[in-house]
Amino acid sequence: MTTFDTPKISKVDCSSPLLPYVKTLWRSHANTLGFFPDGAFETYAEKKLILVATDSSDNLLGYLLYRVTPSRNDASIVHLCIDKSARGKGIASKLVKELFISTKSLRGVGLKCRRDFDANKLWPKLGFVAVSENAGRSTTGSTLTRWWYDHNHPNLFSIAQDADLDKKRKVIIDANIFYDLKNENNEETMALTADWLDDCIAICISDELLNEINRASTSQEREACRAFSTQFPTLKCDPTIFDETFGALKKYLPANPSEQDRSDLIHLAKAIAGNADFFVTRDDAILDKCNEVYEEFGIPILRPSDLITEIDTLYRESEYQPARLAGTLYAISRVQSQSEGILVGLFQNDVEGEKQSNLKENLRKLLSTPHNTECYMALDQQNNPIGLIAFNIKSNGILKIELLRVLKKHSLASTIVRFLIGQIIKRASKEKRDLIQVTDKFMDSKTNEALAEDHFISLNDGWYKISLHEHAPCSNFIDRLANLRQEYANLKEYCENIQSTLINAKNLNDANALWKVEALFSPGLISDSEIPCYIVPIKPYWAQQLFDEKLAGQDLFGAKINLALNREAIYYRSIKNSFGISAPARIIWYVSQHNKFHGSGGLRAYSRLEDVILGYPKQLFRQFRRLGIYEWKDVIYTAKSEDNQLMAIRFSNTTMLEKSLEWDKLMSLLTNAGINTQLQCPCPIPESLFFSIISES
Repeated sequence: MTTFDTPKISKVDCSSPLLPYVKTLWRSHANTLGFFPDGAFETYAEKKLILVATDSSDNLLGYLLYRVTPSRNDASIVHLCIDKSARGKGIASKLVKELFISTKSLRGVGLKCRRDFDANKLWPKLGFVAVSENAGRSTTGSTLTRWWYDHNHPNLFSIAQDADLDKKRKVIIDANIFYDLKNENNEETMALTADWLDDCIAICISDELLNEINRASTSQEREACRAFSTQFPTLKCDPTIFDETFGALKKYLPANPSEQDRSDLIHLAKAIAGNADFFVTRDDAILDKCNEVYEEFGIPILRPSDLITEIDTLYRESEYQPARLAGTLYAISRVQSQSEGILVGLFQNDVEGEKQSNLKENLRKLLSTPHNTECYMALDQQNNPIGLIAFNIKSNGILKIELLRVLKKHSLASTIVRFLIGQIIKRASKEKRDLIQVTDKFMDSKTNEALAEDHFISLNDGWYKISLHEHAPCSNFIDRLANLRQEYANLKEYCENIQSTLINAKNLNDANALWKVEALFSPGLISDSEIPCYIVPIKPYWAQQLFDEKLAGQDLFGAKINLALNREAIYYRSIKNSFGISAPARIIWYVSQHNKFHGSGGLRAYSRLEDVILGYPKQLFRQFRRLGIYEWKDVIYTAKSEDNQLMAIRFSNTTMLEKSLEWDKLMSLLTNAGINTQLQCPCPIPESLFFSIISES
């Protein structure tokens, strides 16, 4: 190992024996560094504004001299000089990183460099971006480029911009899309400017775009592009997260990457580190890696046309990504006393005006009454809290949620809160509570949006969801709603509306309307709705991955974390012999017999059938990869070929049967109903048989 491998970075003062060597190194490079008075070195050393890199024998390898301008709250690099014998060893990078650490309380670090100097190729590699240029004072008419590294401290402008971006899905574009928009020369890309898209997406850039603009050949072109770029918000990201992400993406660089190759990957890394929802490009090399990148980082890489045609599906994808949460969520744990301080810092909603003292007091109250309240944290793989939920279990008929929070700015915040809401609904069902009330006054917009999606309604004293549990005729539910209306006066209008919808749908024999109403008070089922019902066969392996907890427990590693997250799931099968299965419907899962899986060969669970989609493997995989059970190899294996269409069965709200209905009993029930089948494919059954089966189990 050479001495250059582990350089020591330190600051020098006026008494340092290294200061004369700093001056000597400057003199040998004065032609590029410029004139600098000898006494100025002492002044900078006195202020400890000179960083030096030395080897294990204290030989000087290089130095960085900078100044701080309090009025601008920034720092500027005056000299960065590396001894010729030490170049190419990462010395400059280590000096600059130490500078970033030393100045992290400032706005950022800037410098100016002549455009014709080779050093201009170094600055972007060190994390700087080229923000502007102007004519230098040299008699040769050189151009000075202004380089900048931002510490990303919030200010009034950035806070306002972040608040606006949080209302939309953030779309990062790369340079080829940017130039398309500027030059208006690509019809596919120009579709991104449609007015209707403005309500749901925000087109953003990463600051790497400024470095790409800086490569343009003329100053006029560079200036025009910089001016055009100001109309797009720049998505910020944590430098540490960016470094980790870019390091993980480097495997996708070609053997001898060009500056353009590197920039392409930096755009993507900054999109991931900045929690962008989508990355849009026309670069085939990046698009070819979309599946691998999605599986590792969860960001969809799309052409402009794909973003536009699939915006509704993609919107859902950005909100709910159980595939990524499965790799993040580790456990649900009871909150211990003395944890208030940590939790307040993580989950306080200051945007909505919540005070730290109020949240701390609330937490202490909840933790001091364990006979009435239970407080839980969702933990990531490092045991860091990423979600917080507090149940009030005092009342028998109503389950109250006094806190429902997710970690600020977490890339999976929307998925985490949907998981927590799923746990709330599951608990209410298990405890047979007829009503759920969420009373937390300081939830964020993502949580409110998720509650509305799960059929909660917002009233003046919180969010409510009806949770009925019986399997009964429509008239029973109408009566039950009448009781709730009398018991809870604030729900009077809501219950009346559901009652009216039920009565009208029943009178019209509208199975689709009844299926939708069922979702409002799930897990209850209307037994005389005429909603289509099917038995769907599934192999034990896929049953254990998608919903079957008992089968999952037989696997060496199990699938229980994934099962807990899969409020909705996808099952792929051949289109052949599908017997016209369509949604909406109910399905009962028949898990086929396999010697490896004890308990297979029977009916195991039932679900709501949300959708049946036919399509080619790539299209379907991209559409449903967020659900995370299937890998690309599984999908193509099922299809046999990319040219063969597949059937994707999307289902939700799966309920395990208390006991499996075995083959002989099942065949007896089917025979009595006049159905002859070996269950090799989906089998339509009467609604009455559906309820007979689940009552037998």
